[in-house]
Amino acid sequence: PPLSKKDFSSSFLPGYQPSCTLPPCTDPDIRMLTSHCKTSLFILILSLSLVQALPTKPVSAGSGSGSCSVEPLLLYVDCDRGSDASGDGSPAAPFLSPNKARDAIRLLPRPLQRPVLVKVAGECRPSDLSTPVLELNDSERDSGDSSFRITYSADAPRGGSSLLGALKLPSVSEWPTFKGEIRMLRLDSFEVQRSMYGTTRAGGGLGQCTSDRMELFYGGMPMTRARYPNLAPDGMYRWLRISEVIDGQKQFVTNNTRVLGWSKEADPWIHGYWGYDWADTRLPLVSAVKKSDAQSIVTTSGRVLYGFAKNARFYGENLFSELDAPGEYYINQSTGTLFFWPPTDGGLHESVYVSTADYVVTLDGRNGKEVRAAEERALAAAERKLSSTLPLSADARKTHSDAREGHRVWKQAEVDSLKADTQGGVEFVTLEGFRIGMARRHGVFGLGLNRVEIRGGSVSLVGQHGMWLDGDEVSVNGAKISHCGGSAVALSGGNLGNLTGGGNLVQGCEIFQNARVTRCYTPGVHWLGMGHRVVGNLIRDQPHSGVLGAGNDGIFQDNHFLRLLYEVSDSGAWDSDRSWTRRGHTLSNNTFESTKNTVGMTLGFLHTVAIYFDDMLSGNQVVNNTFIDVDVAILIGGGRDYLISNNRFIDVAYGGINIDNRGSTWDAYLCTYNTTLVGRLPQEMISMHYERPPYATKYPNLAVTLYKHPCLPWGLSIVRNKYCRVHKQRFIYPVKEATVAEWGGVFADNEESCEQGGVIPLSQASLTNGGSPTDGGGAVLSRVA
Repeated sequence: PPLSKKDFSSSFLPGYQPSCTLPPCTDPDIRMLTSHCKTSLFILILSLSLVQALPTKPVSAGSGSGSCSVEPLLLYVDCDRGSDASGDGSPAAPFLSPNKARDAIRLLPRPLQRPVLVKVAGECRPSDLSTPVLELNDSERDSGDSSFRITYSADAPRGGSSLLGALKLPSVSEWPTFKGEIRMLRLDSFEVQRSMYGTTRAGGGLGQCTSDRMELFYGGMPMTRARYPNLAPDGMYRWLRISEVIDGQKQFVTNNTRVLGWSKEADPWIHGYWGYDWADTRLPLVSAVKKSDAQSIVTTSGRVLYGFAKNARFYGENLFSELDAPGEYYINQSTGTLFFWPPTDGGLHESVYVSTADYVVTLDGRNGKEVRAAEERALAAAERKLSSTLPLSADARKTHSDAREGHRVWKQAEVDSLKADTQGGVEFVTLEGFRIGMARRHGVFGLGLNRVEIRGGSVSLVGQHGMWLDGDEVSVNGAKISHCGGSAVALSGGNLGNLTGGGNLVQGCEIFQNARVTRCYTPGVHWLGMGHRVVGNLIRDQPHSGVLGAGNDGIFQDNHFLRLLYEVSDSGAWDSDRSWTRRGHTLSNNTFESTKNTVGMTLGFLHTVAIYFDDMLSGNQVVNNTFIDVDVAILIGGGRDYLISNNRFIDVAYGGINIDNRGSTWDAYLCTYNTTLVGRLPQEMISMHYERPPYATKYPNLAVTLYKHPCLPWGLSIVRNKYCRVHKQRFIYPVKEATVAEWGGVFADNEESCEQGGVIPLSQASLTNGGSPTDGGGAVLSRVA
C-alpha cells in the first residue's frame, strides 16, 4: 500500500521531520513514485531524491483535505561531475545533463502538485556534439501549468552554469604547428561529423541568416574566418569595391588582382553590400579572371539582392590562401582539419571551442533535427515568396520602396511556415541565469510558447539569432546578449487579425555587438506582431538597427540606443515601414545617442535616422525622447496621424524632423485609391476590414484615410519640442511649418533651447552590474539628473 509521507521519509531519511501532521498523505507525486518502487529501480532512486527535496521546516496545510502545501521539488544537475547512469537528481548524486532532469520531470503526474526547480551547475555540452543541451520536445510533459512553473536555473552557489552547443578543444599550445604562427588540428579525431561543418546559402533576402557554418571561439570571443581585406585593428571591416558592372546578377570588375587566386580555393565566398548600403548578402565565387594588370573580372552565382552597383563594397571569405593574420582561421571540410593563427596577447592557453550543434535550447515541442528541417522548409518558402514578389532582373535594381518591402515579405513568410509546422511550444517554463552560447544557429529557439520566461544570464557567440521566440506572454529580462551572428532577440506573437496583444517583453537587457554574420536587418530586437514591449534596454554598437519590425501597439520605452548604424545608410536605429494599419506604437523616454554612419556611405539615401517611419507608416507617438549626436532624428516618410511631443534634439548633424510627401510623388503607387488603381496600402486596409471592429474602434482615424487626402502626411501634431545645434537644415525639413498646418496638422510651441533640463547621456552615466542598464533591483537607471 502507499506509504504515508511520514513513513516514506523516515524509512529512508533518518532524522527527517515531517512538514505537517495530517493523516497519511495523498500527495500524488509521492503515491505515484512509491507505487512503482517494486518494478523499477530507477523510479525508486528518483523517489529518494524527491523526498530529499521536501522542506525541512513546517509549512501550512493546503485547503484540500489530507493534502500538504510543499516547497518546490528540487532536482540537481552537475554537468562536470554528475552521472546520468547512476545519478538520482539529489545534491549528493546529481544528474549529468539537463535533459536527464527533463526526463525525470516527465514521470510526474499532471497537473503538477508543486513547482519544479532544476538547479544546474558546470559546463553543459551535447554528449553527441549535436543534440540541444536542453531539448524540450514534448509540449505536454515538458510544460508547467498556471499553478506551478518548471524552472531550470543556473546554480550560482556551485559556480553557475554554461549551456554550450560546442566541442571543447585542447589548448592551442598542444596543437601541431602548420607553418609559421599557424597551428592545425584534425577535428575528425574528435568524432566531428561532416554535417557539423555547416553550409552557406547563396543570396537570400534582407536579414536572412543564410550561413550556419561551424565557428571557432578563443578566449571567449569569436575568431575571424580567413578573409581579405583583413579587419582593421579596431575590428571594423575593410572592403574592396566594384569598379564596373558587366551583368547585374552575376559579373563585375574590381580594381584588384589579388582576387585572381581565390578561384583556386575549395569553397570561396564573397560578402557585400551589392545594391544599397543597407542590404548585404553572400555569394559563391565562381571565377576571377584577369582583365588588365590592375583589374579582375569576378563571376558569381546565386541571386544578387537588388543587383550589382558601381562602387558597391565587398570582401572575400573562407579563403585558406588569405589566412595571414592573428585571429583568423580556416576549416578544410574535406580533411576535417582546422587551421588557426591564434591571437598573441593571450599566449596559447585560452579556452578554445568550435560550434557543433544547431541549437543550445529548443522549447517548441520538436527535437533539434525536426526544428532544423522546419527551418529549411521555411527558408525555402520565404525565398519562393520573395522571388514571386520581387523578381529581380540583371539590368534593373528595384526602387527603395520595393527593396524595403522584401524584408517583411520573406520574414513573415518564414515565420508563418515555421508556425504551421509546429503543434505548439512549452508553457510556464523559466530559464534563469545561464550562460548560453556557441551554437551554429540559435541560442534559444521556440515557437508557440506561452508564459515562458528567460531571466538574467547571457546569450552570445551563436551563428544566427541569440533567441528566436514566438508566442504569448514571453519575456526576456535582465540578460546580456552579444556577438550573435544575427539578431539578439527575434520576437513574434499576438494576433493582428483581431488585435489581440501577445504581451511579450524584452526588458533590462544589455544588447551589443550582434549582426556579426548578417549585418543588416538583424537588429538588437526584431519584432513581428501585436503588443510587444521593449523597455529599459541598452542597445549599442551594432552595424545596422537597434529595434526593427512590423506590427501594432508596441511600447518602446526607457531604452538607450548607442552607436548604431555605423556601417549603413538610409536606416533607422528604430525602424518600421509601409502600412496604414500597422500603427499604435509609442516611443517614449528613450535616448538615441551617436546613431550614425562612421565608415562612409556610397549607395542610397546618404543619411541615417534615429527613428525611421518609412513609406507612409502611420499612427504613432514619439514623446519625451532625447536625441544626441545623430544625423537625422526623426523621419516621417509620408505617414499620417503622428504625435511628436516634448522631445529634445541636441547636436543633430543634418536635420531634426524630416517630413516628406512621397505619397504624392515618387511613392504614389503605394497609396493611390481610385477607379484605376488601388495601391498596396489601401489593399491592406480593406483586407483587414478597417471599417469594422476591432480596427474601426481601435483606430478611428483609419475610417477617413481613404477619403481625406490619402497620399499626404495628414494630421501631424508636432508640439513642445526643444532643439539645440541642429545643423545644415531647419528643425523640420524639407516642408515648412506652415505646410504642416495646411495638411491638417499642428506645429506649435517648439523652441530652440540649449538647456538640457538635466539630461545626462547614458554613455556618460555610471552603470552597475558590469555595464547592465539596470540597478541591483532591476530598475531602469534614470537618465535625468
